Amino acid sequence: EDEATLTNGAGLNVQAEDDRRKNVFGRLGLAWKAKKLKLGLGVSAASGTMNEPAVVGPPPEPALSFDFKRIGVDLSADTRYAFAVAEYAQGDEQASDPDESSEPNAWYVLMAGKTPWDVGPVVRYDVFDGESPRWTLGAYYGPPRASFRAIVTYEIFSEDGDRHDDRLLIWSQVRF
Repeated sequence: EDEATLTNGAGLNVQAEDDRRKNVFGRLGLAWKAKKLKLGLGVSAASGTMNEPAVVGPPPEPALSFDFKRIGVDLSADTRYAFAVAEYAQGDEQASDPDESSEPNAWYVLMAGKTPWDVGPVVRYDVFDGESPRWTLGAYYGPPRASFRAIVTYEIFSEDGDRHDDRLLIWSQVRF
């Protein structure tokens, strides 16, 4: 799980060299495996620049550029009957507009049950930057390398105790 990336450009899907600074991303992952248990520990980091172009609108938004630094740590456990993973990430974003600078953080915990029929439950709890938490409840069909897989989840959002904007998501994949 060891990787490093150096990229041109300073935005999502940017091909042009629009910034002198290069973006750097890296990950170091360690795994330990016993008979029916696999444990993982990973550390990821990133440093670079992001340029967001102006939006004509409506409503119009000015161009924004920010330097970012991010670090994340994840833990995983894979057994015969369940898979669990937890991750925490912290960032530092210094924007060209000081009002847009931030230090976001996020974390989540996910658990998936395993059965002999390649179907099982999925539960996830996540929080982004101190906002209200989100629960995701669902089920999956098919192991990761199967020719057909599907996941159905229901996301429950709440803010100050009031539920809103819940979502039902259906995802499928066919490999051939």
